[in-house]
Amino acid sequence: MSRRYLWIPPALLAGIIFVLSSISQVPGAGYVWDKLAHLVVFGALGFLTLRATHGGSRPLAPGPAAAAVFLVLLWGVLDEVHQFFVPGRDASVRDVVADALGAALAVLVWAAWRGTARISRALGGGEG
Repeated sequence: MSRRYLWIPPALLAGIIFVLSSISQVPGAGYVWDKLAHLVVFGALGFLTLRATHGGSRPLAPGPAAAAVFLVLLWGVLDEVHQFFVPGRDASVRDVVADALGAALAVLVWAAWRGTARISRALGGGEG
């Protein structure tokens, strides 16, 4: 399978996020629920983007991990800018923070799941 197919799942999820951001009133969007939803949804986007930047399922590498977090953070910022123009919605720095935490959590889950051997070597550690 070509590596570009790995970008389909994160692109689809980003599209779903865009559609949901276009809705003026999201059902059940209380403060705590909203931040938790951002954390979970952008964590999933982070995981899918991390998989795409790695070219599949591999041990965590710093470059692809940083690229994935940056891309998810960028999408979170663009999402908030988009919401600024949607009637009944507003832009929130707190939402971007929850998005970034979700992406960072995805990196931590990936590291725990796939191992950190390459990260350890990249940081000058011993065997990982």
